[in-house]
Parts: sequence; C-alpha cells; structure tokens
Amino acid sequence: AGTYTATLTVTGAGVTARTLSVTLTVAIDGLAVTIADWPALANVGGVAGSVGSLNFNPIAVVRTGANSFAAFSLICAHAGFYVQVINGQSFRCPNHGSTFNANGTLAANSPIQTGSLQSMRVTYTPGDPVLYVS
Repeated sequence: AGTYTATLTVTGAGVTARTLSVTLTVAIDGLAVTIADWPALANVGGVAGSVGSLNFNPIAVVRTGANSFAAFSLICAHAGFYVQVINGQSFRCPNHGSTFNANGTLAANSPIQTGSLQSMRVTYTPGDPVLYVS
C-alpha cells in the first residue's frame, strides 16, 4: 500500500519524445491501523483491543515480533459475545469464561474448551507506521 510516482519518457521513430509524470496509489481493502495510536503495540506481545471494526466485527491486534503482527476478531466464535482483552496480554469470553493466549489460541488452563479466535490477515511493511487488517 502507498502512493508511488515516476517519470516516464516515451519515444518512437519519427515522433518527438514525451515525458509523463505517473502516480499510482495502491490501497488495501480492510482496516488501516496506525501503530503509534496503540501504545500496547510498541512491545512484542502487546495486545491492542478494539482497534476498529471489519465487517461489523471489532478487531484486536497483537505485536508478535519486531516487524510482525497478528489480528483477531473480538467476537467469540462459540458464544457470539464480545471478547475482552485481559491485562493487555490475553483474551477472555465473558459469557463462558474461555481464555485465549495472545496468539488467539485457547489457553491450556481455559475453564471451557472451545475453538481459537478467528484470525484476520495482516499486511505490514517493516518501518511503515500503518498496518492493514483484512
């Protein structure tokens, strides 16, 4: 994603050369998340909850590495309830108490055994201030 510019020179036999300025804007469908807006994302393992919504579902983003992120729907697939972020490190469904690790998987000590949180696709270019969730 981003805006790119270039200058092209078009030539041909018997034709005067022409120089053209070209701008290409590439947009990614989905939710744009500005990393600096979410202090928890400054650290690996940090969880930022409800960074926006995608298809009417609230989204959480987790920093998984220096240059990598994961995103999850904050709707419990089992109960349909809004999943809460716990201490900026994990998730919990208030309806049935299932707990999920920062990677969206069911925690080993979860009181109720359900599936994992729904993963979302994250597009991120290292150094870019924005990541995209789709």
